[in-house]
Amino acid sequence: MKKMMTPTQTRIWFLQQLQPEVALYHVSLAVRLAGPLNTDNLRQAVQQIGQHHAVLRSYFPDSQGMPERWEADEVQIELPMTTAVSDNTVETALRTLAKRPFSLQTAPLIRFELVQQAPDRHTLLIVAHRLIADGSSLRRLVQEIAALYAGEPGRPTLFQPQPAESETALAYWQTQLADLPLLPELPFDYARAARQTDHGEQVQFSLPADLIAGLRQLAVSAELPLDALLLALFKTVLYRYTGQTDIIVGETVNLAANGIGPYENDVALRTLVDPGATLTQLAQTVQQTRTAAFAHAAYPFARLAEQLQPDRDLSHTPIFQITFACESPPEPVQVGDLQWQPLHLADGLAAYDLSLGVSVHASGAGVGRLTYNADLFAPETIERMAGHLQQLLAGATAVP
Repeated sequence: MKKMMTPTQTRIWFLQQLQPEVALYHVSLAVRLAGPLNTDNLRQAVQQIGQHHAVLRSYFPDSQGMPERWEADEVQIELPMTTAVSDNTVETALRTLAKRPFSLQTAPLIRFELVQQAPDRHTLLIVAHRLIADGSSLRRLVQEIAALYAGEPGRPTLFQPQPAESETALAYWQTQLADLPLLPELPFDYARAARQTDHGEQVQFSLPADLIAGLRQLAVSAELPLDALLLALFKTVLYRYTGQTDIIVGETVNLAANGIGPYENDVALRTLVDPGATLTQLAQTVQQTRTAAFAHAAYPFARLAEQLQPDRDLSHTPIFQITFACESPPEPVQVGDLQWQPLHLADGLAAYDLSLGVSVHASGAGVGRLTYNADLFAPETIERMAGHLQQLLAGATAVP
């Protein structure tokens, strides 16, 4: 059955046609399964999600150069099983799975793989195309698969594109993003290719609980959320590396609390860095920008990019090339004797030049991750940047 496409789906489809071999539009998730596993029950649960969620049965044929979205009546979702001897082998399996191209004309555009490391230790790998799912959707799918595995009934859903066209929102973005700044002059080690590549690597660093507590206290004293303070610190690092005060950083907003589908939308956060301002002042400006941007977040970024930069440069993403995210990782789910623990594994992909992700655990400690395009940066450059960011974080708690 033919269905409506969103502006985001249309844009992703066209970009994928230009570079069918790259995995820029794939999203992945890994889940550790600790305990005795009934693989037959897991296979049945995986197969059931395709029946419950029509968007997972979507495929996108080419109709005379234009995309269409169709939903198959049924789809077969396989769960191949392999063995691994170490966590490094599991990460390699995820990278291989994430890099494998999808045929957009054939459903499903989601794949699973079960990696056995020991009789009572497995890792479930999930990779989907962003035409049908996003990171939030995959996390919700894991919760549903765990429930189906336990014998609970499923929750069938339909993909409901969010109402987004608003002259007020468009006017806001046109004003906010007028006279776009030059590309950030980051310390690249290699020349940018004519077309964006997807080769990503990651530098991870720990954020001790006492450091997070100090940052929280600083944020509370300024009546700010922690993520606004972290973004202000990140923007400070970017300013110090580039000398540019006008750098746009992207952040993702989830427009559906419980839906399965491509519901996430990007917002462009443009905040001028005043070298003479205090950290608190910069963080307050950052939060004001975020609040206004989130109020207009439903306007499709894909449509905005077309309107503001109609002559697309395929060597980089439009409007912003740096992103930020701060989240609390999902807690483990216990199903009988089997524990489901979402993991963070580097899938070898980079959708942007540089991305900072911060995860703050329930224990109070956190983890920072700088994901970078490895065709632009050498590892030591990002390791040095991570060190400078850590120094700035520590300094912020010592001297407000």
